[in-house]
Amino acid sequence: MSRPASPPHAPGTIRRKPGPWDLNMIAAHGPITAAEQLFVAEHAVTGRAGRTAVEVGCGTGRFAHWLHHAHGYHVTGLDLSPHNLRLARLRGQGPGLSYAAHDAETGPPPGLPVDGVDLVVARMTTRYLYDPERLLRQVRDRWLRPGGCLYLQVLARPFPDELQGWAIPENLPAYMDGWASRQRMDEGPRAHLVLRTSPR
Repeated sequence: MSRPASPPHAPGTIRRKPGPWDLNMIAAHGPITAAEQLFVAEHAVTGRAGRTAVEVGCGTGRFAHWLHHAHGYHVTGLDLSPHNLRLARLRGQGPGLSYAAHDAETGPPPGLPVDGVDLVVARMTTRYLYDPERLLRQVRDRWLRPGGCLYLQVLARPFPDELQGWAIPENLPAYMDGWASRQRMDEGPRAHLVLRTSPR
């Protein structure tokens, strides 16, 4: 499986300051599109009361905020960047919407109920991880409740930058392996994946 010679960051470290690549990525991939909203609502959102969600790599909180206010999830956003977390909290926090500094590759966040989360979100996050497949297995086997799902957004075709390599098409079958059901929608260079621990 193809990967770059060195990871964008090592577990437990805070990533470098944003550079031109990050700004291009945010501009091209940051917005929540109407197609993405429909895909998530149709395949990932459930009507179960008291639903919980964790967003790994929440950035400035755009998706966590939307998931909480549009669909009523109790959302915890995780990120390593103090700058991102400050912006996320400014966007809005309170009962049912909170943010924490945590490296998901070191284990689940404190207080997370084992096998008790309804939805885990990782939008354009795998490329920043040292071992994405290991984290996805942990999410499937230890974070999610039976019937829970992972919403994963990755690059499905090349994007012009020097760090291309973590989330490449060749990696997608491994990301989807071991899940009971899979839904996929391609949108531009991105692939949206909803992976479930058991059939819906």
